[in-house]
Amino acid sequence: MNALVFLYKQVLERPLEKRIDAVRSSKNRKIPVVLSQDEVRQIITLLDGIPQIVVKQLYGSGLRITEAVRLRVQDIDFEYKKITVRSGKGNKDRVTTFSCNLALPLQ
Repeated sequence: MNALVFLYKQVLERPLEKRIDAVRSSKNRKIPVVLSQDEVRQIITLLDGIPQIVVKQLYGSGLRITEAVRLRVQDIDFEYKKITVRSGKGNKDRVTTFSCNLALPLQ
């Protein structure tokens, strides 16, 4: 549709005389696959040490895997219980919550 409008306005330099009643394609919405709370508990109990802390942080703070891997000590604010995610999705910075349960193991 946009290609036709561009053709008439820019290339042919004529107005589009008729209204185009075209059927637009429908966009399929992908529904994300989400684990239940019980499934997450089962996974976390199978882990220990650093991997368990990382998985808890992913689940508790809503971090993406690449954000968790790039996380630095200076990005965690224990006092205000927040995490600053730098260069996240879309190369944007954001702030997210920090789980109180993870403060002690990380300190």
